[in-house]
Amino acid sequence: MPGKAKPRRKKKSPPVPAQPAPKLSPYRLNVLERQTQVFNLRRAGLDFANIARTVRPPYKDESGARYAFGMAMNRRHYEPPEELRRMERERLDALQVELWKMAQGGSIKAHDTLLKLMKRRAELLGLDQPMKVEVAGPGGGPIKVREVIIEHDADDDTPA
Repeated sequence: MPGKAKPRRKKKSPPVPAQPAPKLSPYRLNVLERQTQVFNLRRAGLDFANIARTVRPPYKDESGARYAFGMAMNRRHYEPPEELRRMERERLDALQVELWKMAQGGSIKAHDTLLKLMKRRAELLGLDQPMKVEVAGPGGGPIKVREVIIEHDADDDTPA
């Protein structure tokens, strides 16, 4: 038919070859290794001042360790709060193993610390039920909101 145009076919573009991973300079590799060290030391519970002195070569002060930790966290593909909760659970697990041995040996201080650790774990994991609080008026009866507002207004000494 003379009035009908044939639909055009889209030309397929050639597949894009996979790009090789960029080669990292020795300096960049060193930076990434130090950031990983900082991340692992922080996960182990060290503060930034101690991390700054521990990493080789050491940072001048804790701000360098803080920055490296932030960069390491930015490289990760997970939500930081979830990862921090996981790290905290791992720390609590490791502490509990040691405290459990001491508590079974009869250490009262280990018992107390173990109970605090268990409370912290319950808070972290949301294991405790929320407390129900019931507020009542005089004699356990209902609170009359309108009367409370009127009494409050009557007690107000500010001029109108």
